[in-house]
Formats: sequence, structure tokens, C-alpha cells
Amino acid sequence: MVVTLSPASVGFVQVRRTGGKPAVTRFELHEIDASNASPLRTLGRKLRVDRYRMATLLNAGEYQMISIEAPNVPPNELRDAVRWRVKDLVNHPVEDITIDVLKVPGTGGASSRNRWMYAAVAHNDIIRARMKLFQDAKYDLSVIDIPEMAQRNVAALLEAPGQCLALLSFDEASALLTITLEGELYFSRRLSIAGPQFTQADEAERQLNRLTIELQRSLDHFDRQFAFLAITRLVLAPLPDAPKVAQAIARDISLPVDALDLGDIFDLSQAPELKKPHQQSRFFLALGAGLRLEEPAT
Repeated sequence: MVVTLSPASVGFVQVRRTGGKPAVTRFELHEIDASNASPLRTLGRKLRVDRYRMATLLNAGEYQMISIEAPNVPPNELRDAVRWRVKDLVNHPVEDITIDVLKVPGTGGASSRNRWMYAAVAHNDIIRARMKLFQDAKYDLSVIDIPEMAQRNVAALLEAPGQCLALLSFDEASALLTITLEGELYFSRRLSIAGPQFTQADEAERQLNRLTIELQRSLDHFDRQFAFLAITRLVLAPLPDAPKVAQAIARDISLPVDALDLGDIFDLSQAPELKKPHQQSRFFLALGAGLRLEEPAT
């Protein structure tokens, strides 16, 4: 079960793979003080969610995603080697950061493409604080995920065999562009354009222009880096007025652009609140994180 945290609310989302569409089997949203562990624990017992393995997501400003050349070291030495490779790219001493790594796949004989990877970097204090929140609430926290991985999981449900997919989502502060193929993340980039800006009449047109420029730059960069791959379409994650935004983007980039309804890829029959666009936008990444969780603990 994925737990989403905000200063005023806690959300619980559970996804199960049933052979057809992944089913959202539980969706709970409760207004509480999420900075206080005691209400979390009380809520978990009341809803009987404290018996599940939990996952949560870091927010965009809580970590860095850094593209680096992969060190030529044995697998058991990889994290230490990456730690020193990113030391000049982070704002903290390397002794104070937690690192995870993700290799960027190559194809065929393109050995040089196997030499790149992403390093996800977060300050230890952020990781400790998140873990303590769950420990104090007596929750079994199995995964602290990042948005790129959650978005990749959703993209895997949308991909056509052998074709690259670009997926664009928005939060309160920024946009996230990922490009995937066969369930693997090849490219990610944060864009400093927030979803709420598209609902402000005096900002919408200017922000759409900014967005299409940044998208085109990102797609051009991907084409230069991965000339052997071709993106076949761009999917826009749920967003209020998403079809309108998708149409505006499609006028300026040379790709088909589709607006995603999560009901097309998830069974939402047990979570009717998630049929609303604003709730789909709010819990898009939580559903992606839920696709990777194990079965509940017994």
C-alpha cells in the first residue's frame, strides 16, 4: 500500500494485479496533521492498514536525479564509485547522502550506451525523517520510491511493443518528462512548469508556450543521445483540462499527443473517487508506485 503525505492529509492507495487491468482495491484520503506520528498510527489501526507493507514517495525537491557515466567497477563497488563521481554535483558532503543507481539500457552492439546511468541522491536527514515517521506510526515501510520510477511503472502499461513512449506529468511545482521503452527508463527531465499554472487564465497561454519549447528541447536532446530509438507518441498524465493542454502541445511538436484517463489502464470500480480528473492528477504517482509493491504482510 502506498502512503501519500501532505501537511494536511494522508492518502492510502492499494493496487493489485489481477490478470486484466491492475485494480485499485483501496483508496482512502483523510485530513490530518501528517507531521504528527500519533494520528498516523491511530488512523492506521482504525483503517486496518498497519498490517500492510508500505511504500511512500519522495517529493521533487527532496532528491536529485543525476545522469552520469557509469564507473567501470565490479557490481559490489558500484555505489561507492558513484558516490565519489557525484560529489561535485551535489550540495552536500558525500558522507551525508543516500544513493541509489539505475542503469540506462543499451541495445545490441551499442556498448557506449551501456556506460550511462542515473544516480538518485537524497540527503540522509530526509531519508531518516521519512523512515522515523513510519516507524513511530508502527508501519512496515518497504520502499521509499521516487517519481521517475513510479511514472515508469505507469508508462509500461501504455507502451506499444518496441516503441518508445514519452510521458509527461505535473505536480504543484514542476513537470516530469520520462521516456521509456519496454518498461525501462531511458531519459528523465524536470521542467519548471507547474500544473496549476494551466488553470490560471492569465498564465495558461504563456506557460503552454514555455512548455512546448522545453518539451521540444528535451525531445531533441533525447534524439541526439539515442539516435537508434524513436519516440512514437507523447502521453499527458491526468490534469484538469488535460485534453485542451494536449491539443495545444500537439500543435507545436511533431508527435501524436494523448491525454490519459487512468480508467483506461486501471480498474477503478472499487475506487470511484479516482474517476475524477483532479484526484487522478493528485494520485497519479501513488498509483505508479503501487504497481511495484508486494502482497500484504500476513
